[in-house]
Amino acid sequence: MWMEKTLGDLETVIDKLNELIPMEGSVESPRSANKHLEKFRRAQNAVYDCFNNGLMNRRKDFASIFGMRYAEVPVPTIRSQLAFDARINWDYVESSISPKFREIIHSAACEQFGVHYAANMLIDKVMKEDA
Repeated sequence: MWMEKTLGDLETVIDKLNELIPMEGSVESPRSANKHLEKFRRAQNAVYDCFNNGLMNRRKDFASIFGMRYAEVPVPTIRSQLAFDARINWDYVESSISPKFREIIHSAACEQFGVHYAANMLIDKVMKEDA
């Protein structure tokens, strides 16, 4: 899984959400009942494009999903990479997008699995702090 350093604790939740996403296209009722699941689907596709294609396909979509301006996206454009010999710091990219992606995952999980999910996450957090 990508983003294992920052989102490894949510791997099971991400897997369960992925089971609800169709192989192609958007989810059912993407503007009402499943709007957070649809945002998770779009964010996951954008993050995949970020780490596998350097945002060659979804740069604008990535910026809008993660609430950034086009110029604030942490991955330099191919033009910048060629002109300025810019290198991509993947650890920085991961750490800069993981807080927002964590929020998106949490919203989708609460929408799909209800308040029990939120309560279980709090219990897990307390148990880990006590250990």
